[in-house]
Amino acid sequence: MKTLKDWVALGGFILGLIVVIGVVMWALLPSPGSMVKQSVYDAYSGICTGEVERVDEATLFSGGPSGPVPTLLLNQDCTAYGSRRGLGKEWNPSSVSEVQLVAIVHSERDIVGGCGGIRYLNLPGRTVVIFEAKTGARAYSFDVMGKYWCEGVPVHQEEYSASAIAAHLEEALTRGKIGVPSSRLFDSADILKDPQGGYTYIRIIAHRFQSGDKLVFSILGCTAERESIRGLRDWGYYYVRPVDEDTLQLLPEVSGDPIEVTNFPANCLASLTKE
Repeated sequence: MKTLKDWVALGGFILGLIVVIGVVMWALLPSPGSMVKQSVYDAYSGICTGEVERVDEATLFSGGPSGPVPTLLLNQDCTAYGSRRGLGKEWNPSSVSEVQLVAIVHSERDIVGGCGGIRYLNLPGRTVVIFEAKTGARAYSFDVMGKYWCEGVPVHQEEYSASAIAAHLEEALTRGKIGVPSSRLFDSADILKDPQGGYTYIRIIAHRFQSGDKLVFSILGCTAERESIRGLRDWGYYYVRPVDEDTLQLLPEVSGDPIEVTNFPANCLASLTKE
């Protein structure tokens, strides 16, 4: 007949076995990041390379103070960054359409850090750049520090982990630091002609500009060919006439006829920035 001591020992053995099995199962299960479908990563690879500026299927980021939103956390080569084990579902989007933000974690470089109230250069760190998934517009960026020593004490030992980067971004969202970007990009493929006349429409997905907004037009790249563009002047001011949420026209004044744009080179990229 088993004594109380025997039952206690058996209970301790069973409890220990359960703990061991749990640890093994936890280690063998794939991390949440690896459970994100490859198609989701593929859809946003252009944001990493700069070849694609937007993903039309994505959910539009609303901006303003909020809690966590569905975010894809990537390395510069568009592979999954770190392990999202223990993070919420917002960091493991299940579909392309669910994603609102894309966070690109850059390679380690020297950045400015602090120690004892003094700012120092050449400390290890990484820059995280946040893009709107639907528009491809850059929305925010911040630096995270690597491990370094301050007055004999190691500092920021876990700052490169996915959980630490997620905490930085969640704080920025909660405090409303990540707003709606004021700039939008377009190229020659986005310049549409009115079949009934010479007016020009510009397609910018989810542009969010309002009627009468004053914008600065700027040409990016293609320096030698910028003089060939007709209708828009580099660093010129223009006014918005929205057609719909994805299309607009530019006016030289608050009222008047829309501008006709011609000879826009295929290799040029341009921006419209709200004044």
